[in-house]
Amino acid sequence: MDILAKRKASIGDQGFLELFSQDIEDAKQFWYDVNSNSTLHDPTTWKAVECRALVPLPNVNAWAFSTWSASPLADAANNRGNAEHYFKKSTYAGGGATGTSRILEGWGGVVTNFCIPNYSLRTCGQRPMVRPLPEFRLKACGDKNLADGKNTRFGVLNIAARDVSVAGKRYLDMYASVWYGSGISEEHLEAERQHIIIEIVNLSLKAQEDVRSGRFRVPAPPAS
Repeated sequence: MDILAKRKASIGDQGFLELFSQDIEDAKQFWYDVNSNSTLHDPTTWKAVECRALVPLPNVNAWAFSTWSASPLADAANNRGNAEHYFKKSTYAGGGATGTSRILEGWGGVVTNFCIPNYSLRTCGQRPMVRPLPEFRLKACGDKNLADGKNTRFGVLNIAARDVSVAGKRYLDMYASVWYGSGISEEHLEAERQHIIIEIVNLSLKAQEDVRSGRFRVPAPPAS
């Protein structure tokens, strides 16, 4: 991964946009076709890629993972942890309550240039296609909008984390889903399912490494 990370850095964000310019245009048409073949107005018809991971992390609980995920270290880990991640640049406002990300990423054979403008807990309540997940206190959702000048929404991301006890041992329980219109194929969903499970496990392990080493200092949780 170190060699790959150096190669990515040498190409740079603009270099990737130029390298994948035709793929990006093809991806726009792919998502336009999915949307046009979907009943987007009916949230009950949306389809989801859903993944769950239960990971024993001695130094990371749900709060630590949530705050680490809102740090620049998470973007760096995201770019290093998967060969199909070309760039991800995030900013957070309101003490990390709302995030905005610019992303170039491939999954299922589609290289998509998109943004997430509203990654927050509030967005979850505004998107009826996602699961309510009342058992998860820490969660956030965000629209996946094409960088097409029109902010065409083609998906909705939902990530949640909580602490659970199994046989007296604490585990980090992570849920990740992406919701698409009903026109998406099952083949594409399966390809993304494999992509996401690798991603969330790699990110949790990197969070453990950064917290254990002291590279990331976990802030105190808000008073309940």
